[in-house]
Amino acid sequence: MADDLTVARPYARAAFSYADENNALDSWKSYLTALSALIENSGIADKADVMSADDTVKYASDILMEYMDEKQTNFFRLLLENKRLKLVPYILSEYLNYVEAKNNSVCAVVTSARPLTENVLASIKEKIQQKFKVSSVVIKTATDPSLMAGFTVKVKDQVFDASIRTRLNRLVVSLGS
Repeated sequence: MADDLTVARPYARAAFSYADENNALDSWKSYLTALSALIENSGIADKADVMSADDTVKYASDILMEYMDEKQTNFFRLLLENKRLKLVPYILSEYLNYVEAKNNSVCAVVTSARPLTENVLASIKEKIQQKFKVSSVVIKTATDPSLMAGFTVKVKDQVFDASIRTRLNRLVVSLGS
């Protein structure tokens, strides 16, 4: 995964730079999101090995016609020629990181055993703003009953775990030592 991310980063940077210079950050976000979904769900990266480049581009263009302009089609062709289609989810992730950095914001995924109150989420948001020194935090919530109680917070590549499940697991390990 780290190697894929390393290889994906220059593509994400190029897409971001172009989109930023052309005031097209949102359209490129939509394009990369749709392309990522297509690649994850259609197997196009594997089909590209047996289809001609033109047929593969046409296939993607037909499905993503509302998202693909000439520059995005060229970007797709570049990924295809360099056999990097499978990296699009990583490219999307890095692209979103660049957009967040430009906007001085981050996205956090808060997972808890049960839905958290607005007050708790506001407190978590405030702590994230302080830790990452950003002006804006977008929080996405999820529930996972296996956490038992508490929550986890994932911001970029960092995970903060305040769940009972983790505390119990640590206790079991320390008692077993």
